[in-house]
Amino acid sequence: MCVGKWLKEIATGSFLDFDYSSNEYEENPVLHFSRINNHYYTLHSAWVESYADNILGLGEITHCLRIFLQELDTYMQQEYGVAFSNIPLLTLH
Repeated sequence: MCVGKWLKEIATGSFLDFDYSSNEYEENPVLHFSRINNHYYTLHSAWVESYADNILGLGEITHCLRIFLQELDTYMQQEYGVAFSNIPLLTLH
């Protein structure tokens, strides 16, 4: 849900940071994209102890996240017979 919401914000021109946290990693996000400008973000994760300067293009990030969501949708359909399109909160656009 977090990824889908962020992708929708990006698509409407709201270039925001992205945070995904879990109960196990409340203090530090599991995944964080920090906006440098409208085209580039840095990547941070609670799972990584040391960082190189990870600067990713927004197009690369959104492309990878969309592929992830499509693959997850396919898996959910195959395993559980439920697609994101059947759940309004998770609808991919």
